[in-house]
Amino acid sequence: RGSWSVARAPPHPCDADYHVECPSPSGKWTFRTRSCGDGDAKATLLEVWDGCGVACEVQVPPKVHGAPLSDGWFASCAWDEANMRVVYVAQSPEKESVQLGRKKDGKVGAEAGASQDDGSGWKAKGKWEPDWGEAYEGHRTPRMFVLDIATRRVEAVPARDENTSVGQAVWSPEGDGIVFVEFPHAPSNFANAVARLGAVYCTRPSRICHIHWPPNADEKPCVLTEDAEAAVSPRFTPQGDAFVYLSRRAALQSGTHQGTVELVRRNWPNAGEQRVLVPVVENPEPGQFP
Repeated sequence: RGSWSVARAPPHPCDADYHVECPSPSGKWTFRTRSCGDGDAKATLLEVWDGCGVACEVQVPPKVHGAPLSDGWFASCAWDEANMRVVYVAQSPEKESVQLGRKKDGKVGAEAGASQDDGSGWKAKGKWEPDWGEAYEGHRTPRMFVLDIATRRVEAVPARDENTSVGQAVWSPEGDGIVFVEFPHAPSNFANAVARLGAVYCTRPSRICHIHWPPNADEKPCVLTEDAEAAVSPRFTPQGDAFVYLSRRAALQSGTHQGTVELVRRNWPNAGEQRVLVPVVENPEPGQFP
């Protein structure tokens, strides 16, 4: 498996009209996304380019997902080894607006339609949901999707828990699964927190998960690492017999924002055995660092 390789971004914007751009491992294809339409009908256009132009184009309606993410944290854009499928991360669909109003008797609710209210009706989007704040204010929950170029179908990757966000996805070396990072909305180290902690500056629990693709019947992602490891950025070795990731365990325990991380290796496909490759140096000796 020494020849195996994978292309993973984070994807980057290519110009003002496009969200992300991601070349395939072979260099033959380039995956790009942009918006099309206006207002509530604004959709996402997925394009696969070859050297001459657009070879595949799929329009994804807003009821499937919102704009793909191109940030350096949740965003993902990874091709499988066969160069035929792309996994990417986009915002979850926007909730439909609900017509509310106030009846002449003073009652308020969805049953007070425009024909029954006193002219002071309004539109709402349902129950308010918190976001990740900081650089993600106004962004809806990140979810994973897979584009199959052969069938031109887009499918959502099942979530293990609806109260989580996902990102940083890569394909397994066998090409039959996706490994990604899951971020719980309610962190276990702040059990009484009311607001969702920011994703950029707060070190928070996270876990690496795996799901077969296509998934088995009723399959949900399985967890490969503990929350206490605060694991991020999984990458497979060229041989495909292990994956490495960054563990923010020390920062999570100390509460230090953006603290020192350690590099950890886990065997694949049996991810039980792990080994710390580069540990956190708690007490450096004189001259140990340049």
